Amino acid sequence: MVPRRFTTKIEQCHRKWLGEALDLPLTGHNGIDYCNDFFAIELKSKLKAKGYSINFAVNHDQEKYFPKQNPKRDLYWAFMSYTFSKSVLEVKEKDKLEELVLAREVWCLPWEWISKFPVYSPTKSGHFRYIPIKQIANKEEMTSFSVKKGNIHIQTDSPLEQKLINKMLSSSQEQKEGVF
Repeated sequence: MVPRRFTTKIEQCHRKWLGEALDLPLTGHNGIDYCNDFFAIELKSKLKAKGYSINFAVNHDQEKYFPKQNPKRDLYWAFMSYTFSKSVLEVKEKDKLEELVLAREVWCLPWEWISKFPVYSPTKSGHFRYIPIKQIANKEEMTSFSVKKGNIHIQTDSPLEQKLINKMLSSSQEQKEGVF
């Protein structure tokens, strides 16, 4: 598959998966990816493959604009790395991408957390911050949740952590009562 087409299609899979895992609706428009009355989350994802370093590119315009667009919500970044069963060029148009995802790791961090990274100004694009996965993955004070095909790590004692704990407890209670 052409890499640009793959990126578009796999991002749709990731957004659906994370929205279900966090029980947050997709916004369905250009702007922040997930939004309810309390939270807004922007997802950045990267394929984890041999020989590639993982740096998440964050558009500085998004960083400035989304808080203005969502002033009464707690904002988070969701940084996702994932593994895939095929190389991008081996993927066929008819393949169901979700079935080819092997695993995902997601780190949800407060919006302002990225401000410690410098803003770069490449000559052919806008201003970006580049967030290395090593700076995220080793982050202490995270609570981890195992979900189908992945793990979600959320800052301990955050409102988002409490939401996910409540979701897990609710799901557990429904299973005990036989509600599906």
